[in-house]
Amino acid sequence: MSDYISTAATMATLGITNTGLRKLRALYRAEGQIKDRELFTVEQIEELKQIVTYQRNHPHISFEDAYHAITAQARIEAAEEARAKALISQIFDIAPDDLTPMAQAIMGEQQLEHLFELFNELTDLLRQYDDDAAQTLISVQSLILAKICICSSSKTSD
Repeated sequence: MSDYISTAATMATLGITNTGLRKLRALYRAEGQIKDRELFTVEQIEELKQIVTYQRNHPHISFEDAYHAITAQARIEAAEEARAKALISQIFDIAPDDLTPMAQAIMGEQQLEHLFELFNELTDLLRQYDDDAAQTLISVQSLILAKICICSSSKTSD
């Protein structure tokens, strides 16, 4: 369950008046972000701070415009994350078992070997204390190789 912030605490935290609070509430209500209680949650405060700061830095725009400017960045980041996941899926469709040949072609044999040496040493160190952590690190190594392949493919596709 979300923790709600009182009206007075919200106004004090954001440094806004009742008028500003009503505008923000109306905006969040229209966007479906607040319900019957008309109170903001702890999770929403950081975004609200960004909106208020953005609006104050651009005094000729409304809270609504500031909201859209701030949330547009979040939508862009979500789209980038979805794109990265799609590329990872594509890479594993092409080379589901081993990304080593693709990473070697990108990084070069010497750099790839150095990366493997570092991971192997760290994996051996972790295995002494926690075998699950060592297995997690092996998965992270695969994800790093996938990320290298993705970054390389996105640079060549631009």
